[in-house]
Amino acid sequence: MNTTAQAFRHILPRLVLPLQSLLVLLLLLLTVLLSTGCDSVRLRRDIQRIMESRIVLPHYVSVAFGGEVYPMPDSVRSKPKMIVYVDSTECTMCRISKFEAYYGSLYARSKETGAFELVLLIRSGEVEGMPIARVISDFEFGIPVYVDERNSFLKDNPTIPPSDSRLHSLFVDGEGKPILIGDPALNGRIREIFENKLKLFNP
Repeated sequence: MNTTAQAFRHILPRLVLPLQSLLVLLLLLLTVLLSTGCDSVRLRRDIQRIMESRIVLPHYVSVAFGGEVYPMPDSVRSKPKMIVYVDSTECTMCRISKFEAYYGSLYARSKETGAFELVLLIRSGEVEGMPIARVISDFEFGIPVYVDERNSFLKDNPTIPPSDSRLHSLFVDGEGKPILIGDPALNGRIREIFENKLKLFNP
């Protein structure tokens, strides 16, 4: 065997391992790209479905505010609304404890303009054996919290994916037609768009 062949046989194993590693890396990269692409397509499809639907509030909704718990006024249903829905995939009390800090300015904006209602809607449940609405009212937050007493919001609005919290914040008109999807309290760009959309109801 000549010297070139011997050298090639010696080098070949060293080449195979890097090539195998490169192939694995390329396959992983392809998987990530395909997954990202699929998620993007799914998100666009879900957004389109929501925008073509009508969003309704559940029939049984309580409001915890000012140390009291009372039925949601019917007038809320016919007004433009910024709905922020918090489901069981999140730490409900953790999120609620930050409501005033996150949504205080948005609530003040709703009172200032009178053009929309801020509906911070949470699932019903219990905290240490007490109804969550009563627990919230005892904290006396400076902002109303709405409780979906029969946890029917997602059932009543099947176009909203239960597992994608990005799509659980919606600005809708008085008839429930979505105008904007996203949380203006947590995203500056969404807040700008929200303020522009708000002019439709508060010229």
